[in-house]
Amino acid sequence: MDGADSETGVDGGRELSVRVAEIAEGGDPAFGRAKTMLGRLPPHLLRQSFASAMIISAGMWGVSRAYSPLASYYRVPVLICVGTVTQRPVAVCSQVVVRPMLTLTATFDHRYVEAAQAARFADAVHAYCANPTRFEPAPEWRSVARVS
Repeated sequence: MDGADSETGVDGGRELSVRVAEIAEGGDPAFGRAKTMLGRLPPHLLRQSFASAMIISAGMWGVSRAYSPLASYYRVPVLICVGTVTQRPVAVCSQVVVRPMLTLTATFDHRYVEAAQAARFADAVHAYCANPTRFEPAPEWRSVARVS
């Protein structure tokens, strides 16, 4: 997604939906090129890790909280599960309000990640989610034209 840093979440979601549909229909040339390139790579290279984390969407099946077990063939040090969005009561400015919330869970492979590193990572994710504008500039909201 080019220019994702300057798009609204709605714009990014629309673009993502279009790309997913194009891939499903076999009409995305960039995906086709990547698939062709992977088909040409020697098999031993495909057994190597290409990422540092795997993100799993358990929420798409309506699961609010899930933990993923480690398996040797994953070849990643951390697995993150994203739960479904549910309405939950939370405290905001000393008042209880209902907000959409989701649960993130993580499983760390201690062969690669020490517990202290995992705890610092969890603290950083929590701090970011609690106050993202502390880490990033506030987005400039653009008006979205309504389609009738």
